[in-house]
Amino acid sequence: MKACPRCGLLNPEEYNFCSGCGHRLADVTPQAPPFFAYQAGVGAYPRYAGFWIRFAAAFIDGLVLSVIVLPLNLVFWAVGGNVNFLGIGGLGGEVSLGLSFLFNLIRTLITWAYYTYLTGRYGSTLGKKLVGIRVVGEDLQPLSFATAALREIPGKLISGMVFMLGYAWAGFDGRKQAWHDKLAGTLVVYG
Repeated sequence: MKACPRCGLLNPEEYNFCSGCGHRLADVTPQAPPFFAYQAGVGAYPRYAGFWIRFAAAFIDGLVLSVIVLPLNLVFWAVGGNVNFLGIGGLGGEVSLGLSFLFNLIRTLITWAYYTYLTGRYGSTLGKKLVGIRVVGEDLQPLSFATAALREIPGKLISGMVFMLGYAWAGFDGRKQAWHDKLAGTLVVYG
């Protein structure tokens, strides 16, 4: 195996270029894969999940969360009809800004709980499980709940801050890590 000096990905000896970042491997001496790769049962090196498969998983998770939050939406609709921000019209009753804030806070907490619990407990959300990917630590071991919370709450807030650039980063990074993965020291791999 040859470890890429740029991204660290392990490549088969016959490769002349890194399969992750395209860096030339001609001067790299072969080495044995790290011990943890065999322990985790993923073979000699992990297959990183890129942007589009992660996007598909996030889309599925969005559908699942829509169903989970549907009862809350119905209660909110029954209580006040629609939200009237700054006097901009509505058809039915008007909901106060405080009630709207409470509704959005509850939705946000449900979303964080969904991602943090499933990622910490199983290593994948329902969407990730359906597309065959999971989140692991950089040592390819399962995540703790603290690491999952770090990845899912402040990590994803940071990833989304600058025009979602932190999420798109997974499409260009050698190990396919988004900013929240780099912050928490996690990888998204197939398996």
